[in-house]
Amino acid sequence: MAAQKEAAVMPSKKPVAKPRKPGVRRVLPVSAAAFERAAEARANKPATRKTGAPAKRRTYETSDGEVERVEVHLPVALSTELRVYCARERVKVTAAVIDAVRALLKGAA
Repeated sequence: MAAQKEAAVMPSKKPVAKPRKPGVRRVLPVSAAAFERAAEARANKPATRKTGAPAKRRTYETSDGEVERVEVHLPVALSTELRVYCARERVKVTAAVIDAVRALLKGAA
């Protein structure tokens, strides 16, 4: 029993975190110079365009035939007006835009 009491009294060994040393970490002059050279090269480099292959065109089959996705940006007020019009007339936004673009192109021709 005495051995059991001794084992129960022994403190458990927990890992102790060592405190960090205060101060600034050293930066090697070689790496600082390389960073500065790279930053200078990026600043002096002219803007370039991507010259990779063009993106694949995506077409979809609908009841109107084959259509292609085209993204347009509209002012918020015009976008809201278009959605309200489509809801009131019970037409799809796509159909309304198709009709508007066709009318625009016929007028330009």
